Amino acid sequence: MDETLKGKKILVVDDNKTYGRLMSILLSKQGFKIYIEENVNEALKLLMKDDFSLIISDLVMPNDDGVDFLKVLKENAATKDIPVIIISGYDTQDHVNNLKELGAYDVLPKSFKDRNLIPTIENAIKHYEEIKNQ
Repeated sequence: MDETLKGKKILVVDDNKTYGRLMSILLSKQGFKIYIEENVNEALKLLMKDDFSLIISDLVMPNDDGVDFLKVLKENAATKDIPVIIISGYDTQDHVNNLKELGAYDVLPKSFKDRNLIPTIENAIKHYEEIKNQ
């Protein structure tokens, strides 16, 4: 892992407590500081209080929708530049393209076996840091 990324804050938004804990363990081992929220409303409150370098959001949650969450994030001046990685069980290319058009940095399968997860996270944070430093 790139040492400059250690300690960067990542917000994970997922209603599945087990998935959130496992994601936290995985990413903490990489040196990231992880925050977990189980719903969009709590995530939005936290985003107004603290700065994050990345948001990882489930697409489908009870009472919440990852698409609407993404739209809110991209319409808000305080959060519009934060990269958002959507984790989804849906993997059709049309679905992925639609989410990227809405502003998602990337869309990954909801799997811990995906070899693209850590590199995608690192690239997204580096991209965000470049934008912030301009």
